[in-house]
Amino acid sequence: MQARSVVRRTAALVTIAVAGSAGASAARAAEPPAPLRVVAGKASPAGRHSVQPLTFTVRGGPNGLTCPVEAELYRPAGATAAAPVPAIITTNGFGGNVAGQRKFARSFADRGYAVLNYSGLGWGRSGCKIALDDPDRDGLAARQLVSYLGGARTPGQATPIDWVRRDAKGHDGVAYAHDPRVGTFGGSYGGGFQFAAAKDDPRIDTLVPLITWNDLRYSLSPDNGDLGDGVTPRSAGSLKTLWSVGFFALGLVNGAQGIPVDLLGRTLVCPGFVEAICAGAVLTVAQGSVTSGLAETLQRSSVSSYIDRIRVPVLLGQGQADNLFNLNESLATYRALRRQGTPVKLIWHSWGHNHGRARPGEWDEAYRSPTYEGTAFLEWFDHYLKDDPKAPSLDFTYFRDWVPYGGDASPAYARSEAYPAAPATEDVQLSGDGRLTADPARVTAGAPTLMTTLLGLPTGTTSVDLVQEESSNSNIPGTFVSFTGDPLPADRDVVGVPTVDLRIDPGLGALTGPLVGDPGQSTVYVRLDDVAPGGGSTLPGNQVSAVKVPVDGRSVRVSLPGIVHRFRAGHRLRLVVAGGDVNYRGSVLPTPLSIRIDPRSPSTLRLPVVPAAAQGPIVRAAVPAGAPAPATRPRAPRATAVRLTRRRVSARLAGAARVRTTVERRVGRRWKTVRTATVTVRRAGRATVRLRRALPAGRYRVRLRVTRSGTRARTVTTKALRLG
Repeated sequence: MQARSVVRRTAALVTIAVAGSAGASAARAAEPPAPLRVVAGKASPAGRHSVQPLTFTVRGGPNGLTCPVEAELYRPAGATAAAPVPAIITTNGFGGNVAGQRKFARSFADRGYAVLNYSGLGWGRSGCKIALDDPDRDGLAARQLVSYLGGARTPGQATPIDWVRRDAKGHDGVAYAHDPRVGTFGGSYGGGFQFAAAKDDPRIDTLVPLITWNDLRYSLSPDNGDLGDGVTPRSAGSLKTLWSVGFFALGLVNGAQGIPVDLLGRTLVCPGFVEAICAGAVLTVAQGSVTSGLAETLQRSSVSSYIDRIRVPVLLGQGQADNLFNLNESLATYRALRRQGTPVKLIWHSWGHNHGRARPGEWDEAYRSPTYEGTAFLEWFDHYLKDDPKAPSLDFTYFRDWVPYGGDASPAYARSEAYPAAPATEDVQLSGDGRLTADPARVTAGAPTLMTTLLGLPTGTTSVDLVQEESSNSNIPGTFVSFTGDPLPADRDVVGVPTVDLRIDPGLGALTGPLVGDPGQSTVYVRLDDVAPGGGSTLPGNQVSAVKVPVDGRSVRVSLPGIVHRFRAGHRLRLVVAGGDVNYRGSVLPTPLSIRIDPRSPSTLRLPVVPAAAQGPIVRAAVPAGAPAPATRPRAPRATAVRLTRRRVSARLAGAARVRTTVERRVGRRWKTVRTATVTVRRAGRATVRLRRALPAGRYRVRLRVTRSGTRARTVTTKALRLG
């Protein structure tokens, strides 16, 4: 048996050498790096899986930077070299650590997936600083963990991982030495890392990013004017004060807490963040919009700048209650992926950064009961990682809070083949007398005027960012204008991104804008209220659009944040344009701004209304119609005539195969494994495994797991055998 092992290793080395001479040297040169070191703790059994704590040392960026990374590796019971399993890598959201993904990791390990759960750089007990999922830092770290799962030999490791399934080639058609079958999962900051890793790693097979960003410049300092079908702002935008300051403060505190973890790499100079973010953040808060230097850093950490590098299937999930990364961000990513032919599915769910808890039946990380998203995630991974022939529908689904259901929330979700779900928009015009009207003949000319405030002070109240509660909407008289429609004769279900054309006189911005640039432009805040018959109003999704007023007074098309909302019969729509908002840093100088209404060129509000008949039921994964039935793979060769002596196990094999032998001894009422060995048999005949130590007298049984490429495994278990 030892001689055969030497022959196998020699043959493998010869094969690699021949492949290199045939032109694979380029692939080897591009081989992604492995971790520099790993310290592995003791694996602990936990039901149907085991958990092993790991501490990696990885390359973390430029100038030879190295970072410690805390992680946990979940191994399903029964995962072996003869029966390898696919893997999932997951990490935390902003402010979290490895503990936040444990429920997910346990659930998927119990369903036959290896899960590598780790704290992102700068979080938990991982070192180095927060770089906002920079591909050259956070992405680099994740790519090394992919290599580890792919069996890359890592100093400090007893034996390389051989129980994770391997792929013959990456998605670029190149063969890599350490290419696991692996997907990624995570939300928010744990969604951004997935794009950062996949940008330069064609070994990653699929992504499931939730409630994450497309362009951080838009996320933190948006300008919703003339966006087209993306979200990249045309200016420095208007700073989301509470979100930006809150995140920056959290990062600083986290950096200080990291002193015992990585004093030099995580805390000194600027606690928590890489220096470029620290310097830009201070100036950004001072001026109320993103500096050019920080904008470059944010762009580098945004998938919008490298979306063409994402070529593997993506399941996007985005929250309807999220004014940090709103629905428009997922649409920008979704549209870009569809344009380039990347398989993509889009789910709009109820929960997000403004309401972190999913509705009952939507998503439960522990998989205690069936949920819509839980099933969707499992179907997705099963298809793309386990080759389940049931393919998920590459569609667009959305949660409707007006639909009653019990248990699984699937009935509350509606489906469209793709976005947009609305076959067309319903258009209403703004009138100079403050009305919204569907009849162009009723539009009157006018120029209603509002006033901005000094130093960007808010002009009223809407719901407050960072607080997961809704509040009433109000504005100081004179600081806003509004346009209100008639009571609706029937329900209107709006699903998507409303837009409105506005022509605004720039006020003092016509002078200060050309002199000092973006900070000199005036900013307005546009929202769409739902007004009840009694006069009370709600703000769907707690969403407001910040818009820089063009200094030349031209018309601008404003993209409101996407919503999924039923405006009920008898309610009225109200479009509000305000001079300030409690969640944003507004205009520096107070100035009057007029909304110019001209019946000859009306300002139009476009609503993506989806009729009830177009709100189809969800579709579960299924074998595509017309697809050939999956071929039944033949079984591995038979193993018969199993014999056991004190020093050897033998069996007759019907053909070449790989055989894993397990010898179990009866101890009390249980069978205890006492010997294991794996041997490769080159031809039919009797195969023998010699045991290193003689077996003592007792009752034994032998398990043989016989595998061969392209076949289904065959397991043989003997009856109890007595050794005297």
